[in-house]
Amino acid sequence: FLMGTTLAGLGWGASALALFPESSPAHLVFLAFVLGGVAAGASSTLAARFDAFLSFTVPMLATLIPRFLLLDHGQALPMAICTLLFSLLMVYTAYRTSNTVIETLQLKYHNAQLVDQLASQLQEGEQTALLLNVHTEHYRFIMEYAQDIIYRTDPSGRFTFVNPAV
Repeated sequence: FLMGTTLAGLGWGASALALFPESSPAHLVFLAFVLGGVAAGASSTLAARFDAFLSFTVPMLATLIPRFLLLDHGQALPMAICTLLFSLLMVYTAYRTSNTVIETLQLKYHNAQLVDQLASQLQEGEQTALLLNVHTEHYRFIMEYAQDIIYRTDPSGRFTFVNPAV
């Protein structure tokens, strides 16, 4: 994957060498905007893997900036500076996006574990409730039909429960 992104970046960067019309400032600006747009798109599509973004963007824009610096046009130096600043902005944006994606995936993984734990606890709670219900019914049956006296008293000795059969 990284080899592919590097080769793609080199391919786009080669356009700064092959398609760089030194005599036409308008075409230079257009090429800078096209490559800047490609870099901006890469900052969102490749930012999940920051190393992939760098392997694509650095070879692409690294050829454009020196080309601007080697020209004698009046706008060549400002274009080189703007391209450099834009490149730094794209690197920062991709870096922040990459960190956000990583944190989101970590939270999603952590939350998935929590959901699994809660589901397991809920299932255990349902099983416990079912078992408690069975035991309650069992004891209720014993209390209703036992022929022996079954009772409960409070601390002062008064009866608080006597089974119905008695």
